[in-house]
Amino acid sequence: LNLIGKCKETGCPAEGKRVWVKVGMGKEFNIPKLARNSMCPMGNHKVEEVHNMGFLKCTYSIEGVKESGEEFKENELMTTPGHVATFVEGDNCKWEYLEVTTEPIIISKEAKKDTRVV
Repeated sequence: LNLIGKCKETGCPAEGKRVWVKVGMGKEFNIPKLARNSMCPMGNHKVEEVHNMGFLKCTYSIEGVKESGEEFKENELMTTPGHVATFVEGDNCKWEYLEVTTEPIIISKEAKKDTRVV
């Protein structure tokens, strides 16, 4: 799990740019709390405007309630190998509650060696 935000710190190499804040894998991440406390990977300051999430090499589930009261739930989504998935629903949306669970995708050595085209 990565949070995607914007650095607004004057003088930071990432000033005005989109930054990815690595969170990791785990269960029941409280996204609003993580977003409030996320730190810029290029400096020692908070990231503002965290507006989305990125997922890589994992399965993930998302559960939340939008500010409008609408419930949202998607279970056991899987990233495509070699590609980053983002939370499209997260852009331009305010959440009362948003929780994410991620688990790494484990690829066996045998699967990595198999080069057949299916």
